[in-house]
Amino acid sequence: MIILLGLTIVSCNNSSKNVDSNNLSSADTLRKVPEKRTTTNYADTAIYVGQKLNDFISITQYRYSVKKEKIQIEGTDYDIYDVYENGQKKFAVEPDINKPDILWRIRIYGTDLKTENGIGVGSTFADIKTKYQIKNIGTDEGLNITVKDVSVVFLMDNSKLPIDWWNNMDNDKIPENLPIAQIIIWDTKSYLTLDKIIKTN
Repeated sequence: MIILLGLTIVSCNNSSKNVDSNNLSSADTLRKVPEKRTTTNYADTAIYVGQKLNDFISITQYRYSVKKEKIQIEGTDYDIYDVYENGQKKFAVEPDINKPDILWRIRIYGTDLKTENGIGVGSTFADIKTKYQIKNIGTDEGLNITVKDVSVVFLMDNSKLPIDWWNNMDNDKIPENLPIAQIIIWDTKSYLTLDKIIKTN
């Protein structure tokens, strides 16, 4: 079972500014990331866990607007690098707690960023079951789903989950039309490309 820490976003726009890739300040996240990382080959346009922050900015800023902003998790503010296209936030990256120049996690917000099987924000629980074999359904920080074929966490829209579901938490009674609110890439095996595709090696 994957333990998710601090996935509830309270605020994400406290003080934004354009990123100067030559003047990056330190950033903190909630948990320690293991030193050992899986060696994986990525596409030239890949954004991935373990990537250097400056490299991420270099390949991203020519197509998108990258802004260093704040995210509030469990009452504490942390730095996050939000990525916008035409004023709409598409995704964001969080730095490593011990190595602030390294990416730790990628949050997907845009509905046009999808997995290779066509699942993205706005897709439903039924869509996930159609395309993937479910590995785990968890309730840490809200209903979340992991699958066997892609190393991401699908965070479901808990505001659309019936309140009485929490009484028994019966997975057989999760609404088929419950949508994905956010996708988190947490592992080196999966990555995001600038072509808006979440791929898995």
